[in-house]
Amino acid sequence: MDLFGDKSWESYVPKTYSGNPVDYINAIDEEVEQLDKDIAWTIKKIETLENLSTNDEALQLFSEWNDISRQSKARWRREVDEDENYKRVPREILRRDIGHLGASVERSRNEKNKLLAKKAKIKAAIDNNQTIYVFEIDIHDSAHSLIDALIKNGSVEVIEKVMT
Repeated sequence: MDLFGDKSWESYVPKTYSGNPVDYINAIDEEVEQLDKDIAWTIKKIETLENLSTNDEALQLFSEWNDISRQSKARWRREVDEDENYKRVPREILRRDIGHLGASVERSRNEKNKLLAKKAKIKAAIDNNQTIYVFEIDIHDSAHSLIDALIKNGSVEVIEKVMT
């Protein structure tokens, strides 16, 4: 068992682990800062697209550009344009894209909240002089039932449980 583990946690924060929980908290802070920047940037892009959607001429040009930039096969693109059964309304496509960006903002906010909750638990453990461990346990491992019992009776608090 290692403090914070030795490899699996790296996918959660963008900093190499140094063995100091404060460094882990700082890495969480850095990721939260990046998520805040992602959210602000995406909201600005949503505002730009919403403004674009009010200008019919600009919307048509934008739609044409998207059609060209998203497709590498001219024949497929031409056949779709010629197909009367496949009507693409630029405003609807833009509305869908704005929806995807909005979902991205929501995912970033959720990730930020999870990181802040984890940070609070780690700080509380440090403040209470608790030892922090990461366990990698197979469900068939004999230690699995022991750790479950420690969690159930309140002897152990889980900061994060990752199922792979």
